[in-house]
Amino acid sequence: MAEDLVQVAHAIAAHRQGSCNEYDKLLSQLSDPDITNPTLMTYLKQLKDCAALLDKEHEVLVGVMLKLSWSSRGNGVVRDYKAFILNLVSSHTFYLRACLRMINKLSAVVMLSVSVTLVCRTFRKELVKVKGETVAVVTEERRREDKGVFVHLHSLLKSIIQTVPMYVCTVQAVIRVAQHHCKVVQLRCRVA
Repeated sequence: MAEDLVQVAHAIAAHRQGSCNEYDKLLSQLSDPDITNPTLMTYLKQLKDCAALLDKEHEVLVGVMLKLSWSSRGNGVVRDYKAFILNLVSSHTFYLRACLRMINKLSAVVMLSVSVTLVCRTFRKELVKVKGETVAVVTEERRREDKGVFVHLHSLLKSIIQTVPMYVCTVQAVIRVAQHHCKVVQLRCRVA
């Protein structure tokens, strides 16, 4: 599979010249939910080195990267993803808000899982059917995974604080939006 990998710098340069074949192949490979950890690590390292080239013309590529399922993968992927994000927001602070929204979104998913766990423990019931839909019971393995995701998110957020001086202003705006979203979710949970 190594021979099928797109060289990121070459794909970006070709895209700027008007040739989109390699760039589209790169987007397709990165969007594949079955991308392997070694392949993803290779791309993350290349993207980290090319982060300065990822201006607003490459928002689609950055968007694909922000949607990646990275936080529950192996330590190598987490390390390389964190390095890529730090290089990206250091080079282009206009991506900071999108990165913070990604962290916030993943945090909300982890918090929702924790809330479901607490509800299960409180009522000593296993959630099997909710409005006709089957809901998975939260296992000990899932709790450990959620804890790991939370640690990875916290580590990335801490690194961004240390790297980007304007972080505080941007994070306040993102938190305000997130607090509103959390209140809506809490209200829905209480009503249900």
